[in-house]
Amino acid sequence: MGRKMNQKKKRIKTKKPIHHILYSRIFLSVVIFLSLIVLLILAFTYVDFNFVKKPFEKPHLIEIRDECSFILGNLVHQIRDETDCNLRCNNFCNMEETKFISSEFVYSNNSCHSCDCYCK
Repeated sequence: MGRKMNQKKKRIKTKKPIHHILYSRIFLSVVIFLSLIVLLILAFTYVDFNFVKKPFEKPHLIEIRDECSFILGNLVHQIRDETDCNLRCNNFCNMEETKFISSEFVYSNNSCHSCDCYCK
């Protein structure tokens, strides 16, 4: 009868030590935390895919035509020089939510000027 009592006590003592439970909870917490970080990174990459794509994208060309007209025999231009061209291009790129790269003013003697904008 004494041996059966000792065997029962041994069975009760076979529970996992408390540090195993603590380590398993810490491990589970770390796994959940890392999973959330990976999900956040994937979400930001998916939502803002242009962030990944834009550095490799070539600038695209937008041509802005000058709105000129004859007034009293003189040709009056809306885009008179490189400064006006640069300003229009910068505004256009901002409106399109792209980055302004450069502009080229194309002078025309007998007709309206043009302005080539490069946005990325």
